Amino acid sequence: MPLKGAPRTRADASAEMLGQLHAAYRFNLEDRAMGAMIGSALGDAVGLYTEFLLSVEEVIDIYGDFPAFKFHPPPVDPEFTGDEHRGNHPEGNWSDETDHAIVMTLSFLSRARTCRDLAGQISYSVDQIPLPPPRSIARRILIWLNNGNMALGTYPIGSGSHTRATVWATDRTNAKGLVPAYTSAPNGALMRTHPLGIMTTFRPELEAFEAAANLCKPTHFDPRCVISCVIGTGLVRACMRGEIRHEQHIDALVNRAVAWYIGWETDADALTRFNRATLDAHVAPVNGFDGLHIHGGSEGYT
Repeated sequence: MPLKGAPRTRADASAEMLGQLHAAYRFNLEDRAMGAMIGSALGDAVGLYTEFLLSVEEVIDIYGDFPAFKFHPPPVDPEFTGDEHRGNHPEGNWSDETDHAIVMTLSFLSRARTCRDLAGQISYSVDQIPLPPPRSIARRILIWLNNGNMALGTYPIGSGSHTRATVWATDRTNAKGLVPAYTSAPNGALMRTHPLGIMTTFRPELEAFEAAANLCKPTHFDPRCVISCVIGTGLVRACMRGEIRHEQHIDALVNRAVAWYIGWETDADALTRFNRATLDAHVAPVNGFDGLHIHGGSEGYT
C-alpha cells in the first residue's frame, strides 16, 4: 500500500497535526495513548475473573459484593475461581483480546519502521503510515496462537474457535470472514480495536470508522459488533484529541457513527438486523443510568 502524500519535515508535520487539537489537549498525547492501552488491559484482567460466569449472583457468591483487585506487587488478589476457563491463566493475566490488541499495535509499528529514510529519520508523519490490514492482523494472530506473545515472552493461552477459524481463512484466502450466523455479538473485536483510536488520532474521523469496521468484520461480522467497534474506536480517537468534554459529545459521536455505518454497510441482511433502539438501550437509555442494560443472560451489545 503506497504512502499517502509527499514527505514533510518532522517540524512541519508536528505543527500541522497538533494544530488540529483543542489547545488544552496538545500535550501529554503519549500519556493518553498509554492510558488507553494500559487501561484496557487492566479492564480485561479484571473482566477475566467473571468472564462466562452465568449471573451476577454467581459472581457475588464467588468473589463477594465489591472485591478489591491487586495485581502488583505479587501476590495477586483475589485468586481466580478454579474453573476450566480460568485454569490455564496465571493470576493477574489478561485474556487473548489484549494480546490481539498488542498484535495490532505491533503490526502498525512494523509498518512505521518502513517510513524511515536511509539516515534512519522518520520521513513520513504518523498520519501517513498505512494502517494494519486484516490479513496482516490475521497472520500475526496465527503466530500468536502457535508461539504466544514473543514480544512479552508469554505463552499462547488460546482463543475462541470462531476467531481461530476465521483468521486462518483470512490469512490463507484474504477472505473477509465466514458466513454470518448472527447468533451472538461477542466482544472480542471491540477489545482489540481500541489501538486504532490512537493510530487515527490525526486522521479524519470517517477513516477511523472505516478502519474499525474493516478490522472487526473478518471475525465479528454481526452488525452489533461492527457498530460497537466503530463507536469505540471513534471514542478513543476523540478522547486523544480532547473532543469528549461533555456527555453530549458522546451522543453526537454515536449518532455520527450510526449514520456512517448505515451508509457504509452493503450487506442488506446486516442492515435489516441492525436495530437503533436496541443500541440505545445500551448507550443512551431513556431512564438514564438506571435504565442502562449492562448484563443479560445472552450475549448482545458489548
